[in-house]
Amino acid sequence: MRFDQVGGQCTALYPEKPIYDIPGHPRIDAADLVEKLKEQAAPFKPVYHLNQQVEGLERHGESWRVTTSTARSSMPSCRHRRGCRASVP
Repeated sequence: MRFDQVGGQCTALYPEKPIYDIPGHPRIDAADLVEKLKEQAAPFKPVYHLNQQVEGLERHGESWRVTTSTARSSMPSCRHRRGCRASVP
């Protein structure tokens, strides 16, 4: 299944559905959770790969190779939060 919006199934299928098992939120709608997660990730400048389906994941030493329906990305193993970003050749 491919999605054209951040949030995957939460955004596409049930954005108004309440979720009850997120720490710090007794109840939160799926769409609100997605917005909060995007806001939390924003300082790290994430790259979102939309309209793609993961077809493979391989470990190459200290990095991972992710193959999707449209691209192949390599990313370092993240031992800390800074500096771990995917690159698409």
